[in-house]
Amino acid sequence: FRHREAGAAAVGVMSPGMNAVFIPAESTARDESRYSDMARLLAECDLIIVEGDLMTEAPKIEMWRVALGAPPYAAEHNSIRAVVSDDAVSVPVPIWPRADIAIIADRVLEFARA
Repeated sequence: FRHREAGAAAVGVMSPGMNAVFIPAESTARDESRYSDMARLLAECDLIIVEGDLMTEAPKIEMWRVALGAPPYAAEHNSIRAVVSDDAVSVPVPIWPRADIAIIADRVLEFARA
């Protein structure tokens, strides 16, 4: 954080087992180009999980609870393929039980293989 405040173009973290580089996203880059920019780094991955990006058309799985006080995004975003929730909800996609991690894992792998 302080490196970025001081003007660093990128900030890196390195350890014996892992490396990470934080590069600021362009404020106008709210589309698929952000992912294509990272494609080389992610090429060996079988599954990529991104949290909180509704702007891309990539397939999504929504985690939803009635306690959030807002309707699920799946009611309006057709890129959401399933909702994970233990609460009663009416959406046009499958609902997977939040408490059943094995089912969620199986379904995510099915999506990844499709």
